[in-house]
Amino acid sequence: MTRKLAWGIFSGFIGLSWIPETGAQREVEMVSRQLPIVMTDSSMTNSFNFSTESMLSQNPGGISFIQERLRRGEVILEYVLTDTMMIIVAVSKFKRYYYRQHVDSYFWKTLKEYKRQLQVADIADMINGGRKMYNILISPLKNILQGKTRLIIIPGMDLSGIPFESFIVNEYVSANMGFSSQHYLILDFEIIYHYSAKQWARSFPVTKAYQTKIHDRPEIYFTGFSPGFYCSRQVNPLPESKDELITIGLMFGRKGLSARMAVGEQSKKTLFIELASNSRIIHLATHNSPDFSQPESGGVVFWDYDPSSGHNTFSKGILTLKEIYKLRLKADLVVLNTCASGFGKKVGRYGLSSLPLGFLYAGAKNILATLWNITDRHAGKFMISFYRKWLSGKTYSQALREAKMDMISCRETALPTIWAAYVLIGR
Repeated sequence: MTRKLAWGIFSGFIGLSWIPETGAQREVEMVSRQLPIVMTDSSMTNSFNFSTESMLSQNPGGISFIQERLRRGEVILEYVLTDTMMIIVAVSKFKRYYYRQHVDSYFWKTLKEYKRQLQVADIADMINGGRKMYNILISPLKNILQGKTRLIIIPGMDLSGIPFESFIVNEYVSANMGFSSQHYLILDFEIIYHYSAKQWARSFPVTKAYQTKIHDRPEIYFTGFSPGFYCSRQVNPLPESKDELITIGLMFGRKGLSARMAVGEQSKKTLFIELASNSRIIHLATHNSPDFSQPESGGVVFWDYDPSSGHNTFSKGILTLKEIYKLRLKADLVVLNTCASGFGKKVGRYGLSSLPLGFLYAGAKNILATLWNITDRHAGKFMISFYRKWLSGKTYSQALREAKMDMISCRETALPTIWAAYVLIGR
């Protein structure tokens, strides 16, 4: 039997229901019974389990703990999906809401198609797809989001590859308007992501402090690695990455902040391990080498990587995910300016394994990653713009938002495939 999703794409949702907080427990219990069972087998090692981290499984004290760390302009949006139902948990400083919607195969098809359009730059129906995503995932929350300036999104497994900032807010959409003329969600909010609201709240120290600004003085403020692979016949060269790294390093130097750049053959895995633990910001402009058969063996590629050695835990020149988990970092930000560095691999039925998770586990507070492949040229320009704004006194999420807005304003870079790949995971 075919099940239809009960919404009108452009006329608003039909038959949706808000669940009042006072009567939410029965509904939450019903949904929780459909959530994945906790997995305890060895395949879950070094991965994240969504089933145990949802706010649906938190007691009132756990929600209050999360709310204590929210600022007035912030709201956490957690999306919980089963095959036939979507629950949105919205938590602000003083209020919490539960929202329920039945979903069917049309919902999953729409989601998959929009993700594909972004990744391969299929412009034929991308604008319409962005509007559909807004109607499905954000439009029902408009009243809650009034007066808010910052969204902390917990997308869950199924929405983890979707950049919410690319959703189109304007009701009338037309390809004739062009991509630079659309009203994207990023124009209204700073947007960050995390794997769970509980882990987001626990990432703050006892004394409340938000994103680090440039007055703190670690041993090395900025550490950057750019192998370039100029002479390699086995690894695609990244000719723009050297200029990217040097330009950013000089920007830090002009602010009186220490910077260490390793370019070309200096950009080796052993040096990274030596410097990473004493660096405030770590920037990697290189390749990501995923191993889909063994997620822990994929990782970040350095100059001395030898593709002929294959993927294994101790591959020379590749910092594997298993090794990343063993690092002890003080970094406030790790930038993974590689292709699809934010891509997560399912482990078991309900776990997720990814580079950002590894760096968070190792101690990093924020990760700037990409959801799909990016061009070397656009990657460098985007990161230079991001750092310039951050060094002017913006927070990471403010700087990221403004860098994206700059690209949207230019017709040559307004396509969401170019700018929406970058997502901030953390505080």
